Amino acid sequence: MQRFPRVLSVCCLATIVLLSVGLRSSQAGYCDILLEDLNGDGKVDIYDVTIVARAYGSFPGHESWEPSADIVPDGKINIFDVVRVAVKLGLSLGPSEISTHVQVKPRTLNMKSNGRWITVIIKLPNMVDAHSIDVSSIVLNETVFAELRPFSFEERKESELDLTIKFDRQRVIGLVLEKYSLTNTFDDVTLTVTGSLNNGTLFRGSDTIRVINLQG
Repeated sequence: MQRFPRVLSVCCLATIVLLSVGLRSSQAGYCDILLEDLNGDGKVDIYDVTIVARAYGSFPGHESWEPSADIVPDGKINIFDVVRVAVKLGLSLGPSEISTHVQVKPRTLNMKSNGRWITVIIKLPNMVDAHSIDVSSIVLNETVFAELRPFSFEERKESELDLTIKFDRQRVIGLVLEKYSLTNTFDDVTLTVTGSLNNGTLFRGSDTIRVINLQG
């Protein structure tokens, strides 16, 4: 009889987790806080499922009681705690900083140019939704902020979006003249884009372009 709650919990979890995986197959991503990360490894996975399964049916003082599994704080481990773990399966805590691929256009920057924009394409890792980027946080070399308009999203392939943003060209030229020692007619400079997602997760990416520095 003592094993019955655990057997029942495994059956419940097997059903709910399978349903949850189907529902969340395209939704896995980052979270700010994960109470459902019962073992504290930064993600909700089968190990957390196992913890709540072993504690199923328990209460304070019971030999199987596991306080962390009482996600819905009602003093008992029941189906509500099981569901909480199941629906968060696959989620993980956001890293402190995401490594991001960026592409700067034009690839060659004429320092005497009177053009209006420098364009940057931000390609986040596949599991991160580009719509979650806080555009107002994006800055070039910690100096020039991105324009809030215009910006656009472009589908790289199904369910994967790139963010295209603009920087004022003259401000970028001023940044390059101030920060880099341009001793040749042609020099390579590395520009770094940083920003954050709406959940506070940081991202960073760099690209190297050619600079034409014509004197006079």
